[in-house]
Amino acid sequence: MRRDDLNDLAAFVAVADARSFTHAAAQLGLSPSALSHAMRTLEARLGVRLLARTTRGVRAEVTVDEGLTDIIAGRYDAGIRFGGNVARDMVAVRAGPDVQTVVVGSPDYLARHPAPDVPGDLAGHRCIGYRLATSGTLWPWEFTEAGRLFQVRVDGPLVFNDGGLIRAAALAGQGLAYMFEDKAADDAAAGRLVRLLAPWCPVFPGYHLYHPSRRQVPPALATLISALRGRLPLLAEHALPQ
Repeated sequence: MRRDDLNDLAAFVAVADARSFTHAAAQLGLSPSALSHAMRTLEARLGVRLLARTTRGVRAEVTVDEGLTDIIAGRYDAGIRFGGNVARDMVAVRAGPDVQTVVVGSPDYLARHPAPDVPGDLAGHRCIGYRLATSGTLWPWEFTEAGRLFQVRVDGPLVFNDGGLIRAAALAGQGLAYMFEDKAADDAAAGRLVRLLAPWCPVFPGYHLYHPSRRQVPPALATLISALRGRLPLLAEHALPQ
C-alpha cells in the first residue's frame, strides 16, 4: 500500500471519529479544504462515496444490542448476528469463523467437585446460567453426539446476563460455565480454567453481516462487504437457512 493511501485512510478515520471536517482538520494540522480534497480523492480512487456531507456534519451510527433488533424497522443498513440467528430472507456475508462452545471450571472448583465425564453428569454440578436478552429465558446448554444436537437441563445458584460476570464467577470457583471458546482461551491456556466435555461441545456458525437485499446496497455498505470478503477470501456471500 502506498504512503499516500495510508495517509488518506488515517484522515478518513479522523473524519469519521470527529464527525466533522473542521474538527478533524484541526487534529491533523490541515485546512478543512485540504482535508475535503483528500477525502474526495480517496473516494474517487475507490469508486464509492464514503462520507455523507451535510451542513451539520458527517453521519455514522453503530448500535450494540444483544436483542434481535429488526434492522428494517430500525432503518439500519445492516446488522451483525451469529449465522444461526439470521433470517432466511436476508443476504449474509460471513464476518468471522465458526464458534466453538466449551464447558469450563476452575481448578479450585474441580478439586471440590468431580469433573463431569458426560453431559448428563452436569445434573450434580453448580452451573452458572446466562439470561438471554431476546427471550428472557436461560441459554440452553447444548451438546452433540453423532451429529445430533441435544440439550441438558442444568441448575445452579447464579444467573447473569453478562458474559464477563459468568467468566469471573467461574474463575472464582463458583461453578461450571458454558461459553464460547474464544472467551475462555486465555484462561484455559494459563491454567485458570479447565476445559471439560470437549468431545460433546458443538460448533455453531460464527458472526455474519446481513442486509435485506442485493439491490440498492449503499456505497459505504458495499465497501464494508468488499473489505470482509478481502479479509475472509474463502467465504462468499450467501443466503443462510434457518
